[in-house]
Amino acid sequence: AVEQAKFYELFEQYLAELREPLVVETPQQSWDLPPWLRYLFLVAILSLLGYITYAFLDRPEPKVELAVFIDGPPYASEGDTVTFMNRSRYAGDSTELRWQWQYYDVANERVELVDSLQFNWTFVVPPTAGNAWYKEVRLAVYHPREDSVYFAYRPFAIFCPNPPALDRISGPRQTEVGSLNRFTAEAAKDVLDTYRSQGREYIKGAAVTWTFTWDFGDGTVDSNGTYFAQHRYAQNGQYLVRLTARDTTGSGICETTQSLEVRVGSEKAFLPPIPLQRDKLEPLAIWGWGYYLFLALIGLAVTYYWVRYLAGRRQQPDAPDEAWASPREQALKARFSLDDRAPYFIPLRDQSDQIVVDPQQLRLADALRLRQEDLRKQIDVPATLQATIDKGGFPEVRFRYATRPSEYLFLVDEQSRASHLGQLFKHLVSLLREQDVHAETFYYRQHFTRFWNSYHPDGLSLEQLYNSYGEYRLVVLGDLHELIDPTAAGQPQLRVIAMNVLRGWSQRLLLTPVPPVSWSYREKLLARIFQPFPADADGLGEAALFLENDGDHLADNTAYEAWKQKQIEQRYDLDTEHRNWRRWPAIKEYLNSYSAELVTWFQA
Repeated sequence: AVEQAKFYELFEQYLAELREPLVVETPQQSWDLPPWLRYLFLVAILSLLGYITYAFLDRPEPKVELAVFIDGPPYASEGDTVTFMNRSRYAGDSTELRWQWQYYDVANERVELVDSLQFNWTFVVPPTAGNAWYKEVRLAVYHPREDSVYFAYRPFAIFCPNPPALDRISGPRQTEVGSLNRFTAEAAKDVLDTYRSQGREYIKGAAVTWTFTWDFGDGTVDSNGTYFAQHRYAQNGQYLVRLTARDTTGSGICETTQSLEVRVGSEKAFLPPIPLQRDKLEPLAIWGWGYYLFLALIGLAVTYYWVRYLAGRRQQPDAPDEAWASPREQALKARFSLDDRAPYFIPLRDQSDQIVVDPQQLRLADALRLRQEDLRKQIDVPATLQATIDKGGFPEVRFRYATRPSEYLFLVDEQSRASHLGQLFKHLVSLLREQDVHAETFYYRQHFTRFWNSYHPDGLSLEQLYNSYGEYRLVVLGDLHELIDPTAAGQPQLRVIAMNVLRGWSQRLLLTPVPPVSWSYREKLLARIFQPFPADADGLGEAALFLENDGDHLADNTAYEAWKQKQIEQRYDLDTEHRNWRRWPAIKEYLNSYSAELVTWFQA
């Protein structure tokens, strides 16, 4: 309280000083630049501006050119769905261009597929006749101004979906010249297995339809080999043995290659006698006269400010004169001389008791306190007695559902720590809790993925909230535009995972800060799972009426449009969607539509 009294005493003195007329004295310069230096400085600036104008104006206009590029997978299998992206660049109006995609058979030199409608081409790889596995995807772009066609090509190959499952090559890694070496292909037993019949080895399993090609790295290639091969090396060195297994029944390029490094004999490493040469120092840039002019201007600027600094130091400052101060001001300065040091803290009075509670808020609290039916049944004694009397004394038991206090889960969009809207939502929730509304409150910041309060500072996910508070009624205070899926194809959609979780709550209310006149497709999508209400006094009254009558959610888009039109007719709001909030006239017009006092408050 003492600090508050001292602060407001200083503030009143500050207001008194503001009311006094301000006398502005023009300071006299004790120094000035010589005329020749000022003219030199002006000539240097004009020369620099002339050079910059010449450098930027004396340039040919860039030619508008068309560059055609495509991007996509290099291979696929028959029946696969592939997409090729149009990466073309054109500086002019792209609507005047004409596009055509082609799926070209290289072996038979013919076009198999054509498409002129899609900008990015998505198609299903068609079956291939014969062994023409090598294709091309082409993009032809017709330029009407130049009357010419630009092409882009992308090689494309057809691979079989299940190539030979060849694991590795087994054989010696170190051998000698002239030694007979045996190399064997290895795979799983159900793929490659052998058996002997009449003194010969045969292949069984999936490898029956395979052909084997051995390349021993020294120029010897065996194209008609079997799953094993024998070879002798004639010279020392390091060789790479490669085995290519091809499936002759596959639809497409169906082969697998394995390799094995083999060292024959021993070799000694040596370095060739190459003389060292000194690297030459060459300049990477050549500076013109403009660069030296720029350095000269920097030097002039440094000299100017240095002279100004020296002239300012020669000027002796006047001694402070406090004779003008009144006795009251001198007393204030002496009293607060020790308090004028950082950090500063302004002890403003708490004005929370000045907030007027709107009757609609109290009505909403009454509606939220209404009890709801429980799952437990109990005997209804008055109804049972009346039914027994109506039956002539024959017992007739009547039951009714027990009731329990309604419990609510409030999810408040905090937006940021300094958000007035977030503080308003917090105040509304605290007011409802003071009115004995059973509520659990969690906060989030725009992104509807993490929710926290004082008991869960690390936050919970939406699924964890539903597991803990699934029996509660859900009330969201925020616009919930984060639930709109930005990656949805075609029509806008809600995020599927969040929407499925939110549908688990039996009753869901949305108090949105967006006025009804600005409701768009986003609120229309949110109305599928929420009953939307404006977060103003009239909207709170509508929400209370909805809870008292146990209302149902909007059935379809027609019901939503009727509900939106009803909310618009009940209030006078300006559209907030298409408004430049960085311009004071737009802000003033919006605030004036409600009250001129809001404009004064905002300016304060």
